[in-house]
Amino acid sequence: MPTQRHIALITTGGTISSVSTAQGIAPRKGMVEGMLTSERMGYKLQEGSYVSGDGNAKIDVISLFDKDSTNIGFKDREVIARSVFDALKEYDGVVVTHGTDTLANTSHSLSLWLKHPLKTVVITGAFKTVEENDSDAWDNLRDSITVACEGLCGVFVVFHGRVLRGETVFEKIEGQNGSVIKTFDSMFGSVAQMQGNTPLYAKPPVVGFPVDRDTMPFLDIRHDESVIYLTLPISPEKFMKVAETFNGIVIEATASGGIPDTLLQYIEKVAKTKPVVLGRRYAPNQEGGVYVVARAAEETGVIVGSGVPKFDEAALSHILGRIKDEQQMWSAEERVRHIKGQFNYIVGEVVRMRESLLKAPALNGNSMELFKGLGRRLNRTASPAKRVMRAG
Repeated sequence: MPTQRHIALITTGGTISSVSTAQGIAPRKGMVEGMLTSERMGYKLQEGSYVSGDGNAKIDVISLFDKDSTNIGFKDREVIARSVFDALKEYDGVVVTHGTDTLANTSHSLSLWLKHPLKTVVITGAFKTVEENDSDAWDNLRDSITVACEGLCGVFVVFHGRVLRGETVFEKIEGQNGSVIKTFDSMFGSVAQMQGNTPLYAKPPVVGFPVDRDTMPFLDIRHDESVIYLTLPISPEKFMKVAETFNGIVIEATASGGIPDTLLQYIEKVAKTKPVVLGRRYAPNQEGGVYVVARAAEETGVIVGSGVPKFDEAALSHILGRIKDEQQMWSAEERVRHIKGQFNYIVGEVVRMRESLLKAPALNGNSMELFKGLGRRLNRTASPAKRVMRAG
């Protein structure tokens, strides 16, 4: 019999925990617990824990709060991060249920604050409540528990059958058969796709972080809330007024990666003494950079973003929080150069996830034995596009 995995399920509210009320859809305490013990999921409550029907997973539910994620801010994310970090010391993996409106924001923050995680942190939610016949809550929760048992190292978002890296996730709206479908995607695609109860990996998992390695996990939740995210259009006058008020700016570029000519000289002036990140929706060095307007924007001295503008906002906030006690020793220009160096290092790590073959999903050393014990192996003779997981 496979080793039983002990998972912490941290609930924070959101649609996955919501029901219809006279005032509208709102979170209600105990909804996720009800899902676990339903006939559909089949968990049994035993001595305070929820045990799966096959006995392979034991889940402890930790209820932090019951909020619509519209109301989840930095202070709430701090609470989530501390709870996740504490749970990682005791459990084999962690699942966080979260509202979809700010799920990506929390995923970005946890990816930055949880340093060297040796276990799996999964964030999930739902766009439809469990009351609806076509609710996505059931599959998302089931898949998240499965992935949390895999032993992957890092923060992931599991949604609509896809396993996505937490750093590069973003909300996506798609049109299909005349209807609008909301989901989540990653700039670099999926780590794995779910097929039934089995994740099909795009690349073979590797043992990346043995438990006795020198660099151990730690928590660093320093951040500066005085970072603003700007979208176009904005007048030069408003931009300059904002620049006087905030410590850092992320300005979202157009689809081609540019900024209107009328703003360039003002951005160039501010970028000399204050960090200004050019938020683009494509990775550095991708095709968008061929446009004249994109190159003109870069020449203003801005910091070029990762390709996920909301992650850029979280990264800039984290860096500013980390240097808060050191900034007095630098001039404004030196401070900007220092921030740019740290930002480029973080973004470089994210981009290298795509470029390096070693950035297949990493398994904790202890988890590899579980992976083998579950009888899962990769058909490596197939082409990457046709790789499948087989039982046996």
